[in-house]
Amino acid sequence: MWASGAKEESLNFLRQFTASLSRDVAQETTALSHRPGVSRAKIAEYSKLVARCYFKQGEWQKELKSDWGSRNVEDILHAYFLATHYDPVWYKAWHTWGLANFDVVAHSEPQFDAKISVQTITRLVQHVVQAIEG
Repeated sequence: MWASGAKEESLNFLRQFTASLSRDVAQETTALSHRPGVSRAKIAEYSKLVARCYFKQGEWQKELKSDWGSRNVEDILHAYFLATHYDPVWYKAWHTWGLANFDVVAHSEPQFDAKISVQTITRLVQHVVQAIEG
């Protein structure tokens, strides 16, 4: 669907699929302690799939807008963050999350002036810290 040009529709479908799959993973993780038949290996496999779905969401959202100023930055960063959450050893997710935070700071830098608000500085510092963590 994405390749054929139905980009918004594809992204919406991926969001729904990912939300459903992540709920299933959460339920199975909870059931792990209550039901002996729940496999840790399957949960790990599905968690990696959820991570890849969130990663793809971030990529697609980033591609839909031309620059950081016109993008929904928080949605993109959150998708990349969730990719690191569901697969905490996946280098590509961490690297991309860090670079995305760096890009937000780099995009904001030319807009600095003497009257920058404390709230804006605090938000930018958070992005700097997250870029370093990534």
